[in-house]
Amino acid sequence: MRGDLARSAAPFPKGSIEVKYYKQVCVYSFTPTALKFYCEYGEKYGKAKVEAVEDIEILRFIENGYRVQYVEVDSDTIAVDAKNDLQRVIDYVTEYHLE
Repeated sequence: MRGDLARSAAPFPKGSIEVKYYKQVCVYSFTPTALKFYCEYGEKYGKAKVEAVEDIEILRFIENGYRVQYVEVDSDTIAVDAKNDLQRVIDYVTEYHLE
């Protein structure tokens, strides 16, 4: 599995080696066929092997041979994985009047 697909740093540097990492920002678009596959696979098998380990849904597609396109962007992001993360976004939007 490629390192940029892992939730944790991968490969994890041993010692003090400087390593540049990319951060995955999830903005997905799917064809109707791909969405049908995703749902039917999940109903039949549950999560795919690596998808279950990493808890990253796009891995279901990659593990099953779908091509996934990544686009590199230069911007800061705020991950929203928990309720207090959402508050950080609300505070940011309020501070910068992005409403």
